[in-house]
Amino acid sequence: MEITTKQLDHHGLVAGTFDKFEMGEIIEKRIPKVRNFNLSTSAIIKAMIILRLGFVDRRLYFAGSYFANWDVEKLLGEVGRKTLTMTLSAECLTRFMITVQRNYFKR
Repeated sequence: MEITTKQLDHHGLVAGTFDKFEMGEIIEKRIPKVRNFNLSTSAIIKAMIILRLGFVDRRLYFAGSYFANWDVEKLLGEVGRKTLTMTLSAECLTRFMITVQRNYFKR
């Protein structure tokens, strides 16, 4: 019998709080899915929040590899690791933030 473990640390607390207060549903009502991203808007924002907790002073293009040792399904729900890695590339995150800013935060 082989046992494998994956860490959650304080990221699990943040992800649990995000879910407990139904922040994902609030985000989806305010900012529906934009463009053709593989993840929902709330999943991308949740991942970005978790990234900022431990991804300080690193380049954004390493974002996808940051979750390599984390239990992604526990933190972000039913998100596959491959989908997460592709979506969290620097280019995709930049396009996502520009699209959200242009469409939902007009002055």
